[in-house]
Amino acid sequence: MQRHAVPTAVLSQLQANEHRPPVSVLQSKTVRHYNISCASSRSSKLTHSTLRFCGTDEANQQHRAMMSSTTARVLAAVLAAVVCVGATPETTCRAAAGADRRVDYRFCVSRLSQHHDSPDADTWGLAKVAADVGVLMAGNGAYDIKAMLSGNKAARGPLEQCEALYDRMGSAFAEAYDGIDRRDYATGKAKAGEAASLARRCGDAFARAGAAVPSRLAKQGADSVQMAIVCTAVTSLIK
Repeated sequence: MQRHAVPTAVLSQLQANEHRPPVSVLQSKTVRHYNISCASSRSSKLTHSTLRFCGTDEANQQHRAMMSSTTARVLAAVLAAVVCVGATPETTCRAAAGADRRVDYRFCVSRLSQHHDSPDADTWGLAKVAADVGVLMAGNGAYDIKAMLSGNKAARGPLEQCEALYDRMGSAFAEAYDGIDRRDYATGKAKAGEAASLARRCGDAFARAGAAVPSRLAKQGADSVQMAIVCTAVTSLIK
């Protein structure tokens, strides 16, 4: 979502108040969506306590009394937008990692942030993003396996098994997405767990053949398992 531009008149007024503490860094981050707690604020007035939460003090209250009604309304709208900061990949991944120690926070933030739907997504949307990223990972893994099959005849048996497993993994992540999208979270998490199991079975295929998993494929497998864990953990955060 785009940031709300602050009118020049409002900016000048804020700069004039030299003793007012600045709005906190956390509150001034990009507004990605309006969460549930903000829904009621749209239809109610901005209260004194809300203004103080955003960094104003008693001196600024006196300045506001001198502003024109138009400028005051604009300032109120800007402050309301700042208060209504919602889910981001960072906050969501931090909560997911706190709830499930298997979640790799840095991995979670990196993968979710790269998706085009993340900037406007709430927790529900980010759970779907996680599932969609899993679909993409499975597709990339299947593509890599096809390339390996053309040049690694010794490992052809386990590679063919992994190719089928990655195809099924992509379908499992897609079904996880569909489950979360229709708010059937139990199914979404079950399908994410199935995707993780399929990724692990690729490594098992190489172990049975007495062959080492190619490093690129080993990373694909580990990342796919982690993505399934992230998807499950983020889905569990949905209220």
